[in-house]
Amino acid sequence: MMIEKLNQIIQEFEEFEREGKKELKNFIEALSFSEMLWNVRQIAHEALKDMSSNKSIVIAKNIKIKDLEKIIREENLFYKNFRNKENIYIYPSAENVLFDVVFVDDISQKSDTYRPFLSIRTSEKKYQAYYRLNEATTKEGAYKIQKHLQQVVQGDIGGIGALQPRRVSGFYNTKYEPNFFIRTLSLQENYIDTESILKIVYNSEKRLIEAQKREKSVIIQKASKNTNTKHYNDFIDADRSVQDMKYVHYLITVGKSDEEIEEILIAETDVEERKRNAKYYIKHSIEKAKAYRGGV
Repeated sequence: MMIEKLNQIIQEFEEFEREGKKELKNFIEALSFSEMLWNVRQIAHEALKDMSSNKSIVIAKNIKIKDLEKIIREENLFYKNFRNKENIYIYPSAENVLFDVVFVDDISQKSDTYRPFLSIRTSEKKYQAYYRLNEATTKEGAYKIQKHLQQVVQGDIGGIGALQPRRVSGFYNTKYEPNFFIRTLSLQENYIDTESILKIVYNSEKRLIEAQKREKSVIIQKASKNTNTKHYNDFIDADRSVQDMKYVHYLITVGKSDEEIEEILIAETDVEERKRNAKYYIKHSIEKAKAYRGGV
């Protein structure tokens, strides 16, 4: 009985490995044009839901995508995925200066303007997409393009970053039961014009900055309508944190809400430049001021 069970497992693994190699070959060939360097990561099944378990190791660094098959063979990753539920990921190396591929996770909306050259199916309803750039860009440029694409195709906003890990075709996604076999869904000769999409992104950022400036101006104008209202520069102090606190006390005294205090400080001061997390700093300052005043 045990021998029959063992033979069954062996047969299932051989079928899995045979199909996996086909999918892996398609995956590697699709990315073979890329000049980028990649890292390979192995993540244990239990770590998918609890990354604090630290059951994740980088098994290869700074490799060309054509060398992925060799790494998988040498590390016996098909077997580890099949028997031990080790999940296999790749992600761009931090050594990359230029990026010729942009990745978006969990796309849910098709776009006629931006079409991936490679998409893989990672579950019944989830897909990962690769977009080929006609001209390589910097890490910052790749990040901006990725963020824009995420908004257009409604990708996972949590999967942000040019170095974001992504799954490999030909392996099981053990996050689901039964385990889902990852397949290459489509291969197309699609490109994204790097210069055009970055121009769209920069124009969008410019409009956002202008809108924020207008919003600040409105807040200042509203405050200026009351001739009895004092402003930040009325509380000059060599220590800017002390000046912040004096102004917060004053704003509380004249009956401003926490939200109004936050808006006024951001509008009238350079707190966003001075403090890494300005909103937290303002909130903490308000709490300190109220505590000093006896909870008022």
